[in-house]
Amino acid sequence: MDNGALTDYVATRWYRAPEILLGCKRYTKGVDLWSLGCILGEMLIGKPLFPGSSTIDQIEKIFSRLEHGSFKKFKKVCTDYVVSLVEKAATKEKKETIFESDLVESDNDGVDLVKQLLQVIPEDRITADAGLTHPYVYKFHNPAVERTLTDDVIPPLSDDVQLSIDQYRCKLYEIIRRDRLKR
Repeated sequence: MDNGALTDYVATRWYRAPEILLGCKRYTKGVDLWSLGCILGEMLIGKPLFPGSSTIDQIEKIFSRLEHGSFKKFKKVCTDYVVSLVEKAATKEKKETIFESDLVESDNDGVDLVKQLLQVIPEDRITADAGLTHPYVYKFHNPAVERTLTDDVIPPLSDDVQLSIDQYRCKLYEIIRRDRLKR
């Protein structure tokens, strides 16, 4: 088993929200909803929507493949440095948006949900609660048996320190043992 340190850079870039790629400090639930939109879109077309080879390439792929008004909206909520990065990405070769090309043959309700999940402004993304009532997934929604959490989930491990896999495992087991003793 590899004993290397875990990293935030492993295999998830294609599903990262623009605000994470651009180093924005505010992390909202919208980050997870963006990822869900990337996964759903990939399921609909059978390939990743934004397969970037680096962070910059990822940003370029996102802004060249989303609806063209997305850049103007995003520009309003970013620092000058981020705006310059995004401006560079937005001026790259314009392709058809993913909604004009790849997703055009897909289920209309599925495409609509992907559009609502892939809004570049986190506050513009559909919420998880609203997503559950969307026509594409509504038939699977059963509020009577679904549990909802009213509090935010706060991981018991700090994001500021990188540990090896074995160290993470030991910390998690320690947390589980502590919780069992409290009960």
